[in-house]
Amino acid sequence: MKIRILVALAVMLAAVFGVQGAAQAEYGHGDSIRYASAKGCVKKGGDILPCGTWRLVTHHGRVILLKDAQVRALDKKGHPMTRVTAPVAVSGNGQKVAYFRKDGRLAVRSLDGKVRLLPENALPSRTAQYDVTLQLSDDGAVVAVTAGRTKLFDTALGRRLGQLPKGRYFLGFSGDGAKELDWTGEYQVTLHASKMSKSARIGMTVLQQDVRSGATTIRDKYELLKDTFVYASCGG
Repeated sequence: MKIRILVALAVMLAAVFGVQGAAQAEYGHGDSIRYASAKGCVKKGGDILPCGTWRLVTHHGRVILLKDAQVRALDKKGHPMTRVTAPVAVSGNGQKVAYFRKDGRLAVRSLDGKVRLLPENALPSRTAQYDVTLQLSDDGAVVAVTAGRTKLFDTALGRRLGQLPKGRYFLGFSGDGAKELDWTGEYQVTLHASKMSKSARIGMTVLQQDVRSGATTIRDKYELLKDTFVYASCGG
């Protein structure tokens, strides 16, 4: 199975700009989040540092400000880092985003504006935010919070569902969120491939491959906001 994964990824990388077919305009019905973007500001000396507010860019072209989200990651003492952003994660269906609030609490926000806080003890005390990884299931129903070990939380209720045993490493969710895998479907691998250019905006191509047939399709294609310092794409 590992060989099949590597072959699938190799084929998709080779096909990033050669696959025929039109990109889908949006994931599912209605609007959804394409990616989250943190702005980069030019400081004295030419350094570009994260600044401003996390922004959610949707398939319909809206830019939603995530005003309660922490942009610069806090260290173990609660001091903001200069160059490192706090983690965010967008669900595969683009309906939910997980992030740190400015008060240090972990939260999951729905596209309709509803916010669910995770328990205050979701993380060990004095955990640096840059040591935390957030991952949402494709449907946004479960969020995985990793800081050493991985804990799983129900995003509708905010309650803890369980914790991975010691020595087990979380890779991702299956398409239905029932299993913790690095696949977006039982026989499907999804790859986000970016094309960087000094003179143009960063281009993103989202590819999906059926590992049984080898068929590769383009699910989405877009450009990031020009002033993006760092971004997080939808997971699916």
